[in-house]
Amino acid sequence: MNDQTTNDTKTEPDELRDFALFLMEQRKGAMHADLTEAWADVCRQAMAAGKPATLTLTLKATPQGKVDRAVVVVDRVTTKVPAVDKGESLFFVDDQGNTHRRPINERPFPGMEG
Repeated sequence: MNDQTTNDTKTEPDELRDFALFLMEQRKGAMHADLTEAWADVCRQAMAAGKPATLTLTLKATPQGKVDRAVVVVDRVTTKVPAVDKGESLFFVDDQGNTHRRPINERPFPGMEG
């Protein structure tokens, strides 16, 4: 039996190579680092918002025509996180469209001007 060796990982001719190894090798490990950081962010954002968040990994393999049995791999890591509710404020609008914290037609109490 002939072993095929790739980065010191031996596989049998008909055996699929562990995908986790590819994740660690793509862009010299940078994709794995991107995924790790993005996953932590997705989990933090989901917890903060109390809503689902997603991480998507897209891999594109393009045959490299000049090199036999080779593909160029491009990865894209994207996230979709929910917006965190930051609260709201009530303002009053005068005839010119200016916003004010107090009702326009009420006079302030002494000492509360400003």
